[in-house]
Amino acid sequence: MVDEPGAGGKPVGNGYVRPGIDDRPNLDKALSPEDKENIARLTAPMPKRRAAERSVDDEQTQGVKLATDSQVPGSGMAALAAVDTAVPDEDSAFMDMRDPMVSADGHRPTKTEIVRLGVGFTVSAIACAIPWVALSTVILPRVFEQIDAGSKVFMLGLVNSIGAFVALIANIVFGALSDQTRSRFGKRTPWIVLGGLITGLSIGAIAFTRSEALIVTLWCLAQMGYNMMLAPT
Repeated sequence: MVDEPGAGGKPVGNGYVRPGIDDRPNLDKALSPEDKENIARLTAPMPKRRAAERSVDDEQTQGVKLATDSQVPGSGMAALAAVDTAVPDEDSAFMDMRDPMVSADGHRPTKTEIVRLGVGFTVSAIACAIPWVALSTVILPRVFEQIDAGSKVFMLGLVNSIGAFVALIANIVFGALSDQTRSRFGKRTPWIVLGGLITGLSIGAIAFTRSEALIVTLWCLAQMGYNMMLAPT
């Protein structure tokens, strides 16, 4: 197969674009003149920490210095600032002046994009919560009541407790696995698609069985599939 050039001008082997490498934007075009000036200021060398004098650790010397300097009008704060003034550590994360709202390619989200993201998360949370609430509070109690009304309460407690444990473990496991995944579809998409299929098939199969043990198993599979979708997002 002939390598095709990537978005950054580099050849991409086998049609695979390496995130952050082959799709790097042209910073000369992506950054505005103001952004370039800000970056230039960040590259300026930081002042080096000055060597402390021996008298800095001498309490008596410092006390005399403060008393002497404070006698001059308006020099009290200057005297305090002159005592071993700290120099910022240029390796500290607190010195990172980059705007956290700006992406790596220099794009700053607009107000419309921020509002759209918030609305999308809200609608997604509601859409995911409704079917699970309906399943655990309406459908499962009805199914267990049709099988054996006397054991309905016990089976509901059992299926919810085991399902919660499976969901907790699945969220941790599949979250870690998705971080290590490398595929042509990305690291998240395969797990989201597979989790959706497992969840849909497991929930659908509950309607065709009257075995309490099988219902518990299918519910645990559904919880596993749901968290397989949820953890990578």
